[in-house]
Amino acid sequence: MIPRILILLGLVVLLKKTNNAGLCAGIYAAVVFIFGLIVGGNFIGALIVAIISGGLSFLYFWLLQKTEETFVWWILLIVGSLIGTV
Repeated sequence: MIPRILILLGLVVLLKKTNNAGLCAGIYAAVVFIFGLIVGGNFIGALIVAIISGGLSFLYFWLLQKTEETFVWWILLIVGSLIGTV
């Protein structure tokens, strides 16, 4: 869980540099998929979790992109880190 949250925060930095929510969400989904396979999950289960995490993270990164330079950005940053628990 902690490594995923750290990866999310690293991807927030990437989002600020690239302004591409799809890229960040795709990288996060791939990492979740690989972690799912490493911990001994089956392929289909890891794929389903990666798809759900990818969708949630795309929404998260898109919202961060739209609320940049506002107070809402900080709230989304903190609350959105809960995606790392999925």
